[in-house]
Amino acid sequence: MFAEVEDLTARKLLMVDDDLAICEVVKGALEDLAGWEVMTINSPQQGLVEVVRQQIDALILDLRMPQIDGLAFLRELKQNPNNPSIPVILLTAETGLPNGGCLAQLGVVGVIGKPFNAILLHRQIMALLGWA
Repeated sequence: MFAEVEDLTARKLLMVDDDLAICEVVKGALEDLAGWEVMTINSPQQGLVEVVRQQIDALILDLRMPQIDGLAFLRELKQNPNNPSIPVILLTAETGLPNGGCLAQLGVVGVIGKPFNAILLHRQIMALLGWA
């Protein structure tokens, strides 16, 4: 018998970042190179709503955003018992990150630094999520 092969192109990701240009680059790269569906949200408050509303496979999150930073976003997400457990990848220029244990408790599976290579981004995400 053959094992069922998982269709990696049927993935849906949500990106929350206040930088419209970064969102466009990430969305274009991941949709064109990986075939994933990528929804972008520029408001952390709206992102908190959409995480619950949408069925997503992973969340890509910036740390530096107005009103709610990425860590506060994750803490608020964790406080709501109705929120699904979704793997999170931080896409950030931030260098002073908390220790890995703290990030793991918030659902963070990895960090990709800005600037990033748009052509390699989907491979980095696949490796962090174990989608290889």
